[in-house]
Amino acid sequence: MTDSSRTQIESKDILDLVVQPEIKEFLITAIQMVPKITNIMKASSKMIDLAEAFLQDDELLESLEAAIKAKTDPIQDTIEDGISLLKEAQERAELDTSNIGILGMYKMLKDPVTQDKLRFMKALLATISEHQERELH
Repeated sequence: MTDSSRTQIESKDILDLVVQPEIKEFLITAIQMVPKITNIMKASSKMIDLAEAFLQDDELLESLEAAIKAKTDPIQDTIEDGISLLKEAQERAELDTSNIGILGMYKMLKDPVTQDKLRFMKALLATISEHQERELH
């Protein structure tokens, strides 16, 4: 089979396909969407170009890293301090073998720090209870 006869057969096959209603409808829809697809591709291309430029700008990346560190370092320090406090408290509790009696409890309850933490716990438990009630209703 020669190239020209193959081309004629392929053209005939394509024309047979194009006249089918589903194919015709698809082609019309696709052609109508070309401007939108083009705009999306242009916008995507601009975003890719911007991202590439951003990733190649060492000074900008260093500035971004410094800004992120400025925000996250205090949080990390606070977490590390909290872990250190918990470990120290655990060590003290393990070393302390004394009993806590009623007088010891009374003294602890009068302590302003204990009172503050107990108020916090009371408010936290009330808040949790309210949220659970809302979820049930």
